[in-house]
Amino acid sequence: MSAQLSAAVRTGECSKVKQLLEQQEEPLNAKQLSRYLRVATLNGHPEVAATLLDAGAQVDCADSNGVTPLLSSIQSERPVELVQLLLDRGAFIESSDATGTVPLHVAVFFGKLPIIDLLLQGSLSHVAECRTRGKGPSFTRGEARSVTCGKGLLFSSE
Repeated sequence: MSAQLSAAVRTGECSKVKQLLEQQEEPLNAKQLSRYLRVATLNGHPEVAATLLDAGAQVDCADSNGVTPLLSSIQSERPVELVQLLLDRGAFIESSDATGTVPLHVAVFFGKLPIIDLLLQGSLSHVAECRTRGKGPSFTRGEARSVTCGKGLLFSSE
């Protein structure tokens, strides 16, 4: 990775990231852009993340431990903006890392209620989408009363 580009991504200098991407002799491929995306999400820079996604980074790229940008963004300084951006760009909510941890696990562990809400909304939208294709559970968004995770109740509207 280019040291200048790495530094600009890490510090959230969006205009510099755009400039450096334009100045590349050869455009970066999706895999290279995706490495920078993981750095941007981990450091809490939604504008930089959007720039990298626009340039061709893959929204669900995982590192060697299976950590995706969605998973790392939950612990960043601006998680709501990043999670919303990644969900809007099609991030897979149920992707897990090498230990089986999914984004909802991390959000619950750290008590990030706005993130939990976003992820549950996205999960229910995903279920509704699967239902229209004849797959998945047969309940609608309004009928969902609880979500379980492993052996315990994670969320209940009752």
